[in-house]
Amino acid sequence: MITPLTMRTEEVRFVHWCHPFLAVYLLICTSVPAHAASVKLEVDQAKSYIVVVTRKGGLLGFAGHEHGILATEWSVDVCFDKENPRASRAKISIPTLSLRIDTEEARRKAGLKAEGPSPKDAAKIQDKMLAPQNLDAQGHPEIQFTTNSVERKDDTIVLTGPMTIRGTTRTISSPVKLESQAGAYVFSGEFKVKQTEYGIKPESIGGVVSVKDPVEIRFQFHARSTTTECAP
Repeated sequence: MITPLTMRTEEVRFVHWCHPFLAVYLLICTSVPAHAASVKLEVDQAKSYIVVVTRKGGLLGFAGHEHGILATEWSVDVCFDKENPRASRAKISIPTLSLRIDTEEARRKAGLKAEGPSPKDAAKIQDKMLAPQNLDAQGHPEIQFTTNSVERKDDTIVLTGPMTIRGTTRTISSPVKLESQAGAYVFSGEFKVKQTEYGIKPESIGGVVSVKDPVEIRFQFHARSTTTECAP
């Protein structure tokens, strides 16, 4: 017959038996951080920019110009989780016709000297840049980049994903420096792409003055957290 005393004894034995498992369970539950969902960021376009820098080459490269190309219009959709970057994602779209070469602002943000091509030459270069043999702005009106992975690496975040230029898509990776304070963020980075990989032949004048195949794409985004959570 089971008496109350026997029941109490069995309960004590059960608790002692379960104790190690309870300890492990509590350890797991208290040691795994509860990540908040990624949230949409509101990007301040007035403080942000995307700029391309081309470098000169060839035997008489010193006689040519380096160029700065500024995206005057663009849109960005960012979901960000600072504690768990892998849950973050971004999509950037640039209307090809919005690109402007060698304006004062473009050269300044590209870190180039103010002295560039004359306004007349800059206008010719602008038309050639958007022409069918180059970016083909009419046939391919948008440049896009979308992340398919976001990884933390030391003190940077690495964005990897497909980038489409002139209808051709290649996978690129870009290290991004992150500065943050009180829900405000500054993302800045730089990566290179080769024009030939997107079906563009670098400009050359007789082979003695030319534009190098790799171009540098630099960006800086100023953003703030919102209260809008992103869908998984």
